[in-house]
Amino acid sequence: MSDNPQPAPAVTMTRPQFVMPPSGGTGATYEFFGPTVINAPLSAGNQVIGQDRTADEQQYLFQVASVYTYWRNQYILGPASAQGSPFIPTDTAALFQQQVRGRPGAPAAARQVQRRPIALPDAIRDFWRVLLLGKPGGGKTSYLQYMALQCTRAETTPIPGLLPVVVDLSMYTTTAPFLDFVRGFLRTPPNPQPPEPPVHVQSAWMAGALDTYLQNGRILLMLDGLNELPALPLPAAAARLAQLQAFFRQYTQIRTIVTCRMLDYTNELDGLDFHTVLLDPWSVDQIADYLQKRQAGGLLDRLRAGDPLLLSLGQVPFLLYMLTELVANFPLPAGNAAAPEFLTSQSGLFKQFVEMLLNWATLKDQENALFFPRPVVVAALAQLAAAMGQAGYRGTSVPHDWAGAHLASDPLALFQGLPPPEGLQGDPRDHLLDFSCAATILDTPATRDTVRFWHLTHQDYFNALAAQQPGVLLGPLTPATDDVTSLAAAMAPQPDAAIAGILQQNDPRAAIVAAKALLSAGGG
Repeated sequence: MSDNPQPAPAVTMTRPQFVMPPSGGTGATYEFFGPTVINAPLSAGNQVIGQDRTADEQQYLFQVASVYTYWRNQYILGPASAQGSPFIPTDTAALFQQQVRGRPGAPAAARQVQRRPIALPDAIRDFWRVLLLGKPGGGKTSYLQYMALQCTRAETTPIPGLLPVVVDLSMYTTTAPFLDFVRGFLRTPPNPQPPEPPVHVQSAWMAGALDTYLQNGRILLMLDGLNELPALPLPAAAARLAQLQAFFRQYTQIRTIVTCRMLDYTNELDGLDFHTVLLDPWSVDQIADYLQKRQAGGLLDRLRAGDPLLLSLGQVPFLLYMLTELVANFPLPAGNAAAPEFLTSQSGLFKQFVEMLLNWATLKDQENALFFPRPVVVAALAQLAAAMGQAGYRGTSVPHDWAGAHLASDPLALFQGLPPPEGLQGDPRDHLLDFSCAATILDTPATRDTVRFWHLTHQDYFNALAAQQPGVLLGPLTPATDDVTSLAAAMAPQPDAAIAGILQQNDPRAAIVAAKALLSAGGG
């Protein structure tokens, strides 16, 4: 332990987990996903856990605090107290019962499941092993990063002495022992290249000391995206899952949180002493609180008037964020003027939001922006999303070369028979992937080994866009693809006919999907 620990240097952070263009006229102090700028010494009023730490531990905590410092003033609901918390613990059997008995036509009594609210720090203390389930955009990744930051301060850590380790499971591409994967992730995380700030901690020291700290129960291991494990042939996928399960059987003393999309969990962690915690949708009061903090008065008025689209989308923090960003960049019209399309339909919301991201990327990546007309970018991304959906890559990464090949059948096909722009060097599909990553529609690690959509909502939008083309089929109704199916129907040339087609399917969930499609199209 150092007798005279050095104060941490000032930290500047300009990017949250979801990178978005700067807002025009909105305050960043309470943003849930929005950008913020912090420039304050970590030691001044933000004392990293105290004087009983070794020098290596203190340095590691400084690194964690530096990476996740933006959560010091981001808008997080419910993490501090059980009252009003969105975290609801149950067990896997109760969750399964809720999903099965909650189908249309089931008696109301059969759909009731005993639930109680709990704050995530309390769940970590009480349960040790937590499986955190929620919808896409519900805040799972954000809460992990927030908890990592909380562990760096003595007054906020859920368990004194724990060291937080956040790992992205979408990078676990082999059947190697899981401990080896985590060590490799700590040594070379998929951080973006400068000037973008990192989103993961890089620590050779923690990689080397990990086994000892795991055995001593000194790690809070946070594994993000169980549903995002990359696709492997069935035998290899089973071997990888066996490695993950063996890891938890070996290290019995660690506390851990594993996130997964609710409808994608298939009992992978059953029998390993995990307690399931559901991340509930936001309530009307929480939506209103968020809109007040973001100074989105026009949206708050629509919420109070019972706007059905806002009441539906606002339950998902990322979608609510999209709305507030668009309102900040495209102010609501005054008087009795018609509301913009992004406030009347979910399909309009995604269309305008993607347009804003592409405009932002044009400013960031002018060279690649000059190569591709906007319709070329949108059509190529729709083709990629459709190919990924048909191959089972929903929310997961694909090899970089695979992604390029499925943007277009050959490089010149991007330009639909027209000659490529002058000055274009190399495969234009690589340039288009780079441009889409600059727009935060796609994401790739610094190694460029893989590509994925930045957020599942982006992939669903482009998949729904592709479904408007002849020969592109979404397949049968499944809980995991409700959103893309309903969005595709809402975006169809004749939405009423598409919605009627959903209702004609012999599926007990058809009515729910059709209702979501009607709402997405702007109906009541």
